[in-house]
Amino acid sequence: MKDTGEESEIDPANLFGDQRTSFFQKNLNWFEKITGLSEEDFQNAVAFDETSCVVRNDDGSVSYQHGDKIVKAGKLKIAPVLNLLNTLEDKQYKFNAPYPVLDIITRLDPASNKYVDFSYLQNLTENSGSLFQVSSNFNALQSNAETLGYFGAVNFCTRYATDYKNQGAIASISCGGAAISRYYNAMGGRDATPSECIQTKEKQICLFENIKDSFPIVNGFVWLNNNEPPFKKKEWKKYLSKISVAYQTGCEVTSGYAFSEVDKNEKIYVDQNFVSAMNLHPDTPSGIQNKAAADHEVKAQFALDAAYLSTYLVAVNQQYSQLFLTLVGLDQNNQKANIYDSIFLAHQKWARHEHGKLKSVKLIVPEFKDLSRTFFKNLRANNIPYRLIVYSNGVQKVVERFLNLQDEI
Repeated sequence: MKDTGEESEIDPANLFGDQRTSFFQKNLNWFEKITGLSEEDFQNAVAFDETSCVVRNDDGSVSYQHGDKIVKAGKLKIAPVLNLLNTLEDKQYKFNAPYPVLDIITRLDPASNKYVDFSYLQNLTENSGSLFQVSSNFNALQSNAETLGYFGAVNFCTRYATDYKNQGAIASISCGGAAISRYYNAMGGRDATPSECIQTKEKQICLFENIKDSFPIVNGFVWLNNNEPPFKKKEWKKYLSKISVAYQTGCEVTSGYAFSEVDKNEKIYVDQNFVSAMNLHPDTPSGIQNKAAADHEVKAQFALDAAYLSTYLVAVNQQYSQLFLTLVGLDQNNQKANIYDSIFLAHQKWARHEHGKLKSVKLIVPEFKDLSRTFFKNLRANNIPYRLIVYSNGVQKVVERFLNLQDEI
């Protein structure tokens, strides 16, 4: 889709009460549009190993087919960070390439909502083939349920649509086939049965599997209990080398902003990288328990560092030219300053690695109030080029820029 500048979609951010409820109920059929089945019927089919709409391709990717419609979910990859680090820290590679310009993009008003919305951005033709960082849980899913009781519930994926303020859920539904596959087709090989492929209470992806003694994980959420072994900042590199990264290539974009239809004559594919933060929200069970742990602050910072390190390692290792970032963990009550510190460290360390091909990095900040002046100061102090792009009433304006002489806009 090319951006025409027209705003014809219904914006859920402007709906309240019965209107908002009606909007989400109308769009709860996104799952059925992709598979041809309601999620409840799909779950029943999985239980009996009868999901004929699932196509497991020779290259390891997954597609969904019903009638003459085929949706490509792409290929989910789980890789140890150590493998990526070993490749990029090889002595033949240096850090003397110019930095790509970092665009920080935000908006001032509801009329500009779509310009900071991942479902809109993923559906732009010029962003095809880009890597999008997607906030998820540590099992690469977008469920906001913290307990195992919800795992396997009816309409597990369908309910993502009710969490429309969450950029992770927004980005996932926009690539709906990929979102479905990370739950229903994430495990097992090409010849595995449908019931062997689904993530379950007992069998889940866990990006922190090798450090779960320090980060106990339940249903993709960290649950500290104050009985973990000492966690020292000086040992972070050791811990970082033990985690895994999750990314999915070839994700077909299935819907645009506010569930809008995509151009059937123009298929767009993006790649997604799934990261998570430690929940510290005071109104949630895991958030309350985590904040009660003596070392929750240092562990929360580690999780943020791990999130942005993972994304940059994938971007550089796989040689993406364009990367989109989000503010990971902000809605889980992580400190804004800590999030920006992690972004800065990852960008400073890896954005100009000469093995990479990064030409553009875009940090999407949905609310103007969530910008950080300290972040801008750090970028300037380290001679890192950036632009602050603000949308107002749907119009883009570069309100601040700091560019090296060798860089061009």
